[in-house]
Amino acid sequence: MRKFLVFAIVLIGLYRAGVANASETSLMTTCTRSDVLISEVDYDQPGADTFEFVELFGRPNASLNGYELRFIDSGGTIYNTVSLNSSSIMPSGYFVIGNRDLFNDPQIYLNDDTISNDKAVVALYDVTNSNYCNAVNYEGTVSGFSDWFNIGFDSESHGEGRGCARASSGWWSCNRPTTPGGSNGVVAVQIGAMNTSSALDLGTLMLLTLCLIGTAQLTIKRK
Repeated sequence: MRKFLVFAIVLIGLYRAGVANASETSLMTTCTRSDVLISEVDYDQPGADTFEFVELFGRPNASLNGYELRFIDSGGTIYNTVSLNSSSIMPSGYFVIGNRDLFNDPQIYLNDDTISNDKAVVALYDVTNSNYCNAVNYEGTVSGFSDWFNIGFDSESHGEGRGCARASSGWWSCNRPTTPGGSNGVVAVQIGAMNTSSALDLGTLMLLTLCLIGTAQLTIKRK
């Protein structure tokens, strides 16, 4: 019985995560363009940060004209921008902005130690239409970006080759092997309708939970 109750709690947790994703989905639907998003970030490594990168995911060969990548500090100030004009998502569906030392050569180079290691935001900005199309907080939540994901922490103690990545559900996880320019080890998130939440609805979860608990009770009675 205890195992089934634990599973029920996990199901409810999945629903709650789905609600969080709904906030991001709503924000992205207000963006005039919705053909690309941030899929992986590695901002901190032991010693000098020479393997930093931001990975974008989108429709293969989709134009990035009019987009820029913005790096925003804990006070909400933009401390660096990277124009994506004259660029396109690679045929693989990925596009990497990062340091020269990355094992997968980035499409746009960043100087070493460019990305802040403290609480900050990486954001994809549509310059043409003046709105944010995707953003992630890390090491905390920056004022003005609280409705976007806080992807957690990527401490340098995790070592090189460990970072934060988006799963097919839209959720993020950190301290995982980095794969700049390649699959994050999960099915790629949908692009188009930008439905980043694959969590089940509350009614379905409640029904599954009740069925599991009922099955557990019948099993106990039979014993």
